[in-house]
Amino acid sequence: MKSVPDDSSQQWQRYYDKTVSRPPREFLRTTLRYFQTAGDAIDLGCGTGTETLFLLRQGWQVLAIDQQAPAIDKLTANTPTPLTNRLHTQVATFETIELPPSHLIWAGYSLPFCHPDQFTVLWDKICNSLHSGGRFVGDFFGTRHVWTDNPKITFHTKEQVLKLCEPLHLEYMQEGEGEQMTALGGMRHWHMFTIRARKP
Repeated sequence: MKSVPDDSSQQWQRYYDKTVSRPPREFLRTTLRYFQTAGDAIDLGCGTGTETLFLLRQGWQVLAIDQQAPAIDKLTANTPTPLTNRLHTQVATFETIELPPSHLIWAGYSLPFCHPDQFTVLWDKICNSLHSGGRFVGDFFGTRHVWTDNPKITFHTKEQVLKLCEPLHLEYMQEGEGEQMTALGGMRHWHMFTIRARKP
């Protein structure tokens, strides 16, 4: 078993249960230092909302998007009442979303789950959504990732990631590869590009 969540709500629920208590990604924490003030953020593929809640606590307005309604339900249930007026949610797939103007788009491990046929459309929406000076922060799966036999997941070479970032100013890019334990159990070979890019 390669431990990638499939399209079933039950397996996604298992994934959310395993990851709900994790801390927010350090890369997102670091990124907020590049903003003088909080603004409008989008959390793409928010899951149960670890990063969404972190952004809310830092004063951001957040649109949290996920294709699984139970994840959004868990996020709303876990959001403290004083923060709810700055939280907006949307249940949608990457192939159907429409993105409002934003200062920050966070997509931690989520973008690859857009179908390859629709990835370019999604990326164009991301770039168009960003205000001037806004940033995209997130991950792309590389072509040596263990899940490359899954036709519903999108993978990129380093050159392809650089090409995608041409409309933006690439501030940071790191390629990572190695063996890692999955949230659902078992080891996998992980190949990933993590980037931070600013819209001119």
